[in-house]
Amino acid sequence: MRRNCFARQRFSTNSDDQLAEIWSRTKIHKLLRGECLVRQGAESRSVYVVVSGRFEVWIEGQKSAINEIGVGEPIGEIGFFAGVPRTADGMVDLSAPAPRTADGKPDFSGIWITGSPLCAQPDPVTYTCGSELPMAREGINMGVGLPGGLPYQPWLAALVKERTANDAKDDPHVRCLPDTFLRAYGLPHMLKFVQTPGLLVMLNEMNAGYRQVITDGRPLPQDPVPSWQGYSSAAWSGSTLVVDSIGFRDDLWIDWNGSVLTEAAKVRERIRRPDFGHLEIEVTVDDPKAYTRPWTVTLRQQIVVGTDLVDEICLENEKSYQRMR
Repeated sequence: MRRNCFARQRFSTNSDDQLAEIWSRTKIHKLLRGECLVRQGAESRSVYVVVSGRFEVWIEGQKSAINEIGVGEPIGEIGFFAGVPRTADGMVDLSAPAPRTADGKPDFSGIWITGSPLCAQPDPVTYTCGSELPMAREGINMGVGLPGGLPYQPWLAALVKERTANDAKDDPHVRCLPDTFLRAYGLPHMLKFVQTPGLLVMLNEMNAGYRQVITDGRPLPQDPVPSWQGYSSAAWSGSTLVVDSIGFRDDLWIDWNGSVLTEAAKVRERIRRPDFGHLEIEVTVDDPKAYTRPWTVTLRQQIVVGTDLVDEICLENEKSYQRMR
């Protein structure tokens, strides 16, 4: 009777064969009075259902239980059903192992924001710094972590100085034009990665932007049509996706200071997912028109769960452009 009740309540959409498979993997776990099932901060990837007795939920330091769980009620179901690993206190377990695709490669799918925010500690639930999503340090200055900064050619050094002095009034972003992917990694907007066999798609909620990365390792085209995102081809090197991109439009801003990519740029990304909650994107830019030598930075991203992209169309009710002339 307990088995049928459990199946009807928690797996009502599953077939009889699926229920039989689920039940075959179920184990009885007996605890003594006062024994702890899970502790706050411990990884929990199982769902439990109370068959008899009851559980109390305690927070360390408090004098009384904050909740009671009785017969027929689940424990740990949030992480189990959502496919999101969580610790015993219900928080996302950012250090859990990265998910894998059927062929064993890391799965980059998910919604991401910068993992190196300007604010010291974003809210762990809303992901915000105050009332806004975080901006990356590299979103302001792409070379902030490089000794001496980005190695500008003289003409670009002068232009960046001018753009910084005039508060970036000519920034394409504030004029509602698209952002190239290198800049999007550091802006206060969410990105959604969708990974399929042979293709990685990156969706940007700002202006409904998109980028395609072909992952079959095909050669780059000889003369691609210049575009905001360029043309990207990638291949796997172990658990790292190595992405090469060319074919950019000229004068693509990559930070708030006005650093740019030119049509001569070649960009290589080495994308890793070291655990569930993070991406590490090592970016090398070789653009002899704009820089005196190639340079490399690492842009970090953090997973966002429990939400989805929301349309953010810059030109909708836009009021700033007239004031910036």
